[in-house]
Amino acid sequence: MATTGDPVNVTVDNTAPTTALTAPAANATLAGTAGFTATATDTSGIDHVDFLVDDQVVGTDASAPYAASFNTTTLPDGPHTVRVRAQDKAGNVTTAPTVPVTIRNAAPAPTVAQTAPAAGAVLRGSVTLSATASGTPAVARVEFLVDGAVVATDTTSPYSVSWNTASRPDGAHALQARAVNTAGTAATTTARNVTTDNTAATSSIACNGAPCAAWYTTTPVSVTLSATDGAGSGVAFIRYTTNGTSPGTTSPAYTAPFDVTGSSTTVRFRAYDVAGNAEAIRSQTIRIDTSKPSVGILLPSNGSTVSGNVTIRALASDSGSGVQSVSFYRDAGVLIDTDTTSPYRASWATGSLAKGNHTIYAVAKDVAGNTTTSSVITVRVA
Repeated sequence: MATTGDPVNVTVDNTAPTTALTAPAANATLAGTAGFTATATDTSGIDHVDFLVDDQVVGTDASAPYAASFNTTTLPDGPHTVRVRAQDKAGNVTTAPTVPVTIRNAAPAPTVAQTAPAAGAVLRGSVTLSATASGTPAVARVEFLVDGAVVATDTTSPYSVSWNTASRPDGAHALQARAVNTAGTAATTTARNVTTDNTAATSSIACNGAPCAAWYTTTPVSVTLSATDGAGSGVAFIRYTTNGTSPGTTSPAYTAPFDVTGSSTTVRFRAYDVAGNAEAIRSQTIRIDTSKPSVGILLPSNGSTVSGNVTIRALASDSGSGVQSVSFYRDAGVLIDTDTTSPYRASWATGSLAKGNHTIYAVAKDVAGNTTTSSVITVRVA
């Protein structure tokens, strides 16, 4: 016959506890040792409460008020999450939603801004780099960087340094300022792009659309100036003079070809680029001689009889560029000889020529290229 024992009282608990994180608040900034607190309730009683950072348990408390502390320096500065998890006596578990926080154990970065030069500036020679910087802890120094490398440092406000742009190749460069505070925390500005140009433009001259010659025989001569600046800042203008003075920034600016008409004109010119570089002064002397030389046969005389080796003599002169040469011809343009030195003469061998009348004449040419043909004389070869 079965027997029945004394009744046993049990409690059935299938309800999870209620829990909430009370500290830190959402979006709080934590540093050093941070305190966590939470509430938790349950009909069967709370067994323990876990505190989690980035889903890792960092503290546990089994009695109310539920609290824990956490050394935030064990994690990197930046965004993190905190949550609380409660377990009741029956083993039911509730995990509260995550709360975003920021850990910041490093000192706040200083504020820094570049003030000069301006973005897009074209620089040459030595220029001033300047910046403003402030913050707590105090700013210890401001470093000035060119293409990522520190070129100078200033420890006193207002922060500025001198930089020799010629220490870098001409072209594009990136400027930055970096402020460092007494705690060692740094902040760097975004790059500011500039162009350096320490090389002058190069100019050239042309006469009548071609390289200038030593002399011209017609007037006017059309003069064209041009300049290039390679990979530099670009040509700003060309200054020139035609009165023998040196061109400067107040001299006429070249805009179009111009004419030269004088017998001797020296054009002096130089190019300036956008950066302000000026090339060395260049010059070109343009000489114009429109006068033809004069020339005449002195010997033999017209109508004379000659034989053997005959010396032909001519008189030539030129009031402009000067006589360059005198050439002697016979009959239908047969060259006998050319002389470049006064008195002008040629030796004419008549022995192989047919007996009878022959003609001779001289052509004088001046340095500019003007020519004159003398009167033709007739002689009889015997």
